[in-house]
Amino acid sequence: MRQLKPTLCLIILAAFALRLLPVRWHSFHPDEALYSWWALQIASGDDPFLLSAWVDKPPVFLYILALAFRLFGISEFSARFPGIFAGTLSVVLVWAWLRSAYGEKIALVGVSLLAFLPLPVLFSPTALTDPWLCLFIVASLWMACSEGRPSLKAFLAGFSAGLAVGTKQQGLLFAPFSLLLTSQRKKVGLPRFFWLLGFLVPFAVVEWWDVLRWAGRPSFWERSLVTYGGLGLVHWPELGPRLLKWLELLSWTAGGPIPASILTVFFLLALRRKSYPAPLDRAPLWFLAFWFTVHWLLNIQPWDRYILMVVPFLVAIWAYGLAGVGSQKWKLVATVAILASGLLALRPDGLPAGSNYGLYDGVEELMHYLQVEAKPGAIIYHSHLGWHLNFYLYSLPVEARWYPSPAELLKDLRLRSAGDKLIAFAPFEDDEPVLQALRLNGYCAEKLAEFPHPPRGTFRVYGIENCSLISPCVGLKRAGGVSQSCKSP
Repeated sequence: MRQLKPTLCLIILAAFALRLLPVRWHSFHPDEALYSWWALQIASGDDPFLLSAWVDKPPVFLYILALAFRLFGISEFSARFPGIFAGTLSVVLVWAWLRSAYGEKIALVGVSLLAFLPLPVLFSPTALTDPWLCLFIVASLWMACSEGRPSLKAFLAGFSAGLAVGTKQQGLLFAPFSLLLTSQRKKVGLPRFFWLLGFLVPFAVVEWWDVLRWAGRPSFWERSLVTYGGLGLVHWPELGPRLLKWLELLSWTAGGPIPASILTVFFLLALRRKSYPAPLDRAPLWFLAFWFTVHWLLNIQPWDRYILMVVPFLVAIWAYGLAGVGSQKWKLVATVAILASGLLALRPDGLPAGSNYGLYDGVEELMHYLQVEAKPGAIIYHSHLGWHLNFYLYSLPVEARWYPSPAELLKDLRLRSAGDKLIAFAPFEDDEPVLQALRLNGYCAEKLAEFPHPPRGTFRVYGIENCSLISPCVGLKRAGGVSQSCKSP
């Protein structure tokens, strides 16, 4: 162990540095802005229990995010730093888990994989729930497999599984397998009882928080089903495309299909070795099979973030394979080649995972403009920017109003005569149908500012006035750009 300490420390430091690297590559994903807005309501004391918010997530991560805002201030970096911390700590806990379960050789390979593989690296610097879900899963696995003090370890395994459920509903898929693994590993000390006791502590607090909100808002369990559209079996023609899509997303863990296939082949070869010294627990394999079946057969959207909760299990079986097949020289060559392939995906235009989509790149420039230029009482209309507006303009005396169609926008404009009215467009939105509807109904729309971010497109913000109140389409404050012509109906 003494010889491994310097190597392990270097791996952990490298893992932290890699997770810090992409933190400013891309702007907030809408879900990052949404969770940060909820956390702001907690951190500011305006709504510490989110009694007025339509929350569809358990509260553990939201309070972690609120704590980060209190400690580090309100910024995108403050929102993303907890994910970096969780991702780095997960590397440490994977070492502890695999060392307890399979020994130091497999643990060293596993910790190297988790430290450098692109999917966990890209997800760590995000304000999403998944890095913390992954952390609590690994903590539960470690406690389930570690030796000594079986009752306490069983309690902590259940406690960590409860925190996983309190972070994201998908933690419910993992909890039974944490209990199974704890029961297999700990033969004395009533492991099932203490696991359940530990699980109930955070779960009861989460449910108490949820009950507090029932007077004005639905349970987050109910709300999540509504926002998701419900769960059900997919139609059989969809099974083939969904199978390929989920396999593709799983391969992203290693940077693509080729390195993922190589790692899986190594694992299958290791399973055939009868003399392999460390038998593989069946629970991780059963969990991977169960997780994949659920996500394949149910109408769960194939999103990359859902992969993160099984990354520790993939790392475990891949490390098992790399450590168990071939000579030391070939193991080293294979490991370095796979890690190098994964690192190639770590670039701003690389693997489209985590916040590495780029759809909203530059949104902070638009929001800074609105923070400065939007007058008190202004109404900012939008179709795809609501969660960003709620976060960036929090506590400012302006109102963000969503419109589903040009007709609804016109209806709302007729009801609101006082105050400045602005409308903001994301780069992927076509503004011409909306501007044409405004012109045909007697409204002037003047481009006040634009923020180009090629190749994605341009954020645009317009001022809206009733043409009958100005002559002729002048009087709007401009911050650059070209005016739209005014045509009465």
